[in-house]
Amino acid sequence: MKNRTFYEIVKKTSTVYLVWIALLVLVGLGISLSDSNIQVHALESMWNHSDIVVKGGSLIEIKENEHKYLILQVDMNKDGYVVIPNAHHISANSDCTVNADSMFVLVDGEEVHREISNGNHIRINLSENAQKIEILSSHILVLHTYSSTYADFCKTLDDGKHLKPYVQTKIGFLVNDVICKEDLVLIFSVSSNKPACVKSDSVDKLLERGYSATSLFSLPFSNIYRLDDTSESIVRYHLYGATLENVSKIDNKIRFHIIPNTTGMISVSIPHELLSDSDISELEHETCRSRAYSFKTTSTHAMYIKNISDNAEYVDFFCK
Repeated sequence: MKNRTFYEIVKKTSTVYLVWIALLVLVGLGISLSDSNIQVHALESMWNHSDIVVKGGSLIEIKENEHKYLILQVDMNKDGYVVIPNAHHISANSDCTVNADSMFVLVDGEEVHREISNGNHIRINLSENAQKIEILSSHILVLHTYSSTYADFCKTLDDGKHLKPYVQTKIGFLVNDVICKEDLVLIFSVSSNKPACVKSDSVDKLLERGYSATSLFSLPFSNIYRLDDTSESIVRYHLYGATLENVSKIDNKIRFHIIPNTTGMISVSIPHELLSDSDISELEHETCRSRAYSFKTTSTHAMYIKNISDNAEYVDFFCK
C-alpha cells in the first residue's frame, strides 16, 4: 500500500512538472499562447506528451514509424513555421551523441533547412501552401523525453541492454535491435511482435507455440506467384526452411504446396480480391495446420505469417 501511495504521489508530481516545462518551452521560444494563429497539439506517444506548435496554420495529423520517421500533415493559411520541442536526435551508441547531420526534413517532397536550437527544438519554416512535413532519421529520433533531462535519457538509452526486452522498445530501441544477455536468444511473438529473450533450449518449443525467430517488421515478400493471367491474382510470399512447389486456389482456400527441409515459416501478401468475404481471422480447421496471424492490412492486400512444421506438405490460408 505504501509503495502504491508513493507511486501515485510521484505520478501527480511528474504531471505538474511536465505542464510547467511545456509552458517554459513556449515562453522560451517567444510564443504567445493567445496568438490566434497558433495551435498546440499533444503528441500521443508511449512516453510523455510533447507539444508541437504551428504558427500560420493548423496541425491536422501526426504519424510515427519506429522512431525514425515522422510525418506531420498541416493546413497553412499563410507563411509560418512549426516547432517541435524536445526532439532529441540521438545516435544509438554508448556516448549518446547528438548527430544532426543524419536528419533530413522534407516539405511536400522537397528537402528544406531546419533549425535545431540548444534546447533540441526543431523549427521548420513553412510557406502558405505547405501540406506535408516529413522528418527522416538514420538513427533514433526521440520526440518525447523518457526522463526529466537529456542526460538522464541518454543514460537510460545506454543502460537499455540491462532492461527487459519490451522495456527496451519503450525507451527507443527498435524491435530488431533489442539486446539479450549473452546466454539468451531473441525471439518475437507472432501475434504482437513483442520481443522476448529466452534460453536456447526453449526456442524450438516456443516456435511451435506462436513465436518466431524473425520480427514481423523485417519480413520480406521477395517472391511472386501468379494464379492466373489477371493482375489481381499475384501473390507475394517468402519461405524460410522450405521451397515452394506451386500455389492453388481451392474453394475458399489459398494453398501453398511446399517441400520443407526444417521447421520454418511463411509470410504472404494476398490481394483482397482473392480473399473470402467471410470472417477469415479464425483458422481452426484441421487442414489449416496452424493459426495464421494478420500483422498488416493495406487498402489492397492482407499480409499474414505462419509457422511451418518440418513434415508439412502444404499451408492453407483463409479456410473455415
